[in-house]
Amino acid sequence: MEKQKPKKLCQWNQEDMSKAYKAAKLGQMSIAQASKTYNVPRMTLSDRVKGKVAMDAKMGASTVLTSEDEISLVNYIEYMAQRGFPLSVSQVIGFAWCIAKEHPGARVFNESGPTEKWWRGFKKRQPEISLRRPDPLDRGRAAMGNVETMRDYFKLLKSTLETNDLKDKPERLYNCDEAGLSLNKSSGQRVVVPKRFKHAHSISIATSEHISVHCCVNAAGHSLPPMLIFSGGYPGGAYHKNGPINAAYATTDSGFMDKETYFQWFEKVFLQHCVKERPIMLLQDGAISHISPMLIDSALKNDVILLCLPSKTTHILQPLDVAVYKKYEN
Repeated sequence: MEKQKPKKLCQWNQEDMSKAYKAAKLGQMSIAQASKTYNVPRMTLSDRVKGKVAMDAKMGASTVLTSEDEISLVNYIEYMAQRGFPLSVSQVIGFAWCIAKEHPGARVFNESGPTEKWWRGFKKRQPEISLRRPDPLDRGRAAMGNVETMRDYFKLLKSTLETNDLKDKPERLYNCDEAGLSLNKSSGQRVVVPKRFKHAHSISIATSEHISVHCCVNAAGHSLPPMLIFSGGYPGGAYHKNGPINAAYATTDSGFMDKETYFQWFEKVFLQHCVKERPIMLLQDGAISHISPMLIDSALKNDVILLCLPSKTTHILQPLDVAVYKKYEN
């Protein structure tokens, strides 16, 4: 009796399977259409889309993030790039770690977090992403008032306003910013300088005794309750008794906002007190210390457009910094 030849397994590559999986999972194609388009087995694809089999099954050791998580990460990368803040490799790695921590009990990275090796594997599994040199909008510029940076930023701002029909709706345009308030008082005494010196700079002693205030206003002039962030821990006594109405309070080691406190502010203050009409835009500093996958998910869910200011231009382009905080400092 003639022996049957064993069937050849896995006659498809991971890149095609990833594309087919993404198309079917996002509803762009049916499983049958995706199977035919990308030349992968229909049942093999179906098992992965329905979660019966891990996306990377039979392709070596399992990855820390699921295929669905990696697709979410790709979507975050695209979201940030479209809003003027493309992520660096280290920032993508940070996002990956945040996503992994959302699955308690699942396989996680070691204490040092995702590595460059993980990044190389991720990039290979997700061929639609690539490393590119940032354009002038995204590159941190030390030169004050760079014309090209300003031009590109305002093009992005104009496009965002027009696309979302927000051009004549100031009540839906919000700006938020954080200011540190040092408890180390200066004397405020005037000093004598040569006439050619337009500014007199002084050296102040650094101190950890400070709080930060995170404020938010819209272009119509309405302000939201602030959030006050203490360093190290909350002060003793009824520190919030005579505080601003509906103010929120938080504490971090540094006394400045981090991902968790920024998300807390977004959920508990911003979404609770902003206008109910949608969409709305929130213009913010592009500090990666504030941006998290949770924030982006919440913004998408609540139809909030997050627009980031170009790096190192907040002293010129940040409305609260220029129009409010500067006057306070003076």
